[in-house]
Amino acid sequence: MSEPTTDNPLLRALYEEDQEECRQWHGAEVFLASQARRARAEALIALDVLHTAADYWHAALLLQHGEVSAHWWQAHTLALRAAELGYPQARWLAAAALDRWLLRQDRPQKYGTQSVGDDHGGVRVWDVDPATSDAERAAWDVLPLAALHAQAAVHPHRPPDAAPTPILRGPVGNVFVEVSDLHPVPPRGDIPPYELPHSGDPCPALLPPDLTPWRFAELFCAKDVVGTVIVTWHLCAWRVIDPADSPAAVLAHLAGGPVWLSTAAAYWTRLICPAGPTTAWLVGGAVPSATLATWAESLPGT
Repeated sequence: MSEPTTDNPLLRALYEEDQEECRQWHGAEVFLASQARRARAEALIALDVLHTAADYWHAALLLQHGEVSAHWWQAHTLALRAAELGYPQARWLAAAALDRWLLRQDRPQKYGTQSVGDDHGGVRVWDVDPATSDAERAAWDVLPLAALHAQAAVHPHRPPDAAPTPILRGPVGNVFVEVSDLHPVPPRGDIPPYELPHSGDPCPALLPPDLTPWRFAELFCAKDVVGTVIVTWHLCAWRVIDPADSPAAVLAHLAGGPVWLSTAAAYWTRLICPAGPTTAWLVGGAVPSATLATWAESLPGT
């Protein structure tokens, strides 16, 4: 029996959602959502649903957004297969995944695709194996090393005490608001550890007992028994950026219940619930919308 010639629709949907979120969201908020999609992609890989070059490319991108060495190595091997099957963009990804795998082991990268934050709020190319030539880089669609250093040098400087980058600017209901972190974010490139909650940390009162709460940077999340992120919650600052509306008007609008920030068709859906005139809970999860709304409304102050 011949293999399917059409791309796997579930992998494509996960990939497209992941790419869109990288453009819209920032920091730990998008990272934890990407971990849920990555885990779903791993489950699909285990079911042997990868057949086309695009399937391998989509899976490789989802694994590249992982959090442990095994994820980046698998992203490297998946991208190699995509390239072999005729997906030219996968050559660069194969190089980048290998570089990230090396970087996360504190080893020099081979090609130079990975940059890290420096001690002055800027960005630098992580240490590179000097034996790699620009000809080798070109074979994998990577820029010459001098060009990679130049790209890092022009990256916007971010002082350590700079205000957090807004994690969302857009519509909430019928008005435009800006949602920002309340606390400092980790330095560029760092993956914070998961920590058990501290005494007094907020948690949805209706969270099922088979989910374990964790701290992750400025977010909270809960994982299932196999360690997959199922839901996140995050107390944020919010303010109106549409001058036609006041914070009081927005709060009155939100008081009617959770406001959805994503469509029901999304794998990872989000909603926002008011906690006060300047703060709100941002809640996301890979569960049915009614379940996510119930958990969100059981958070303190909602």
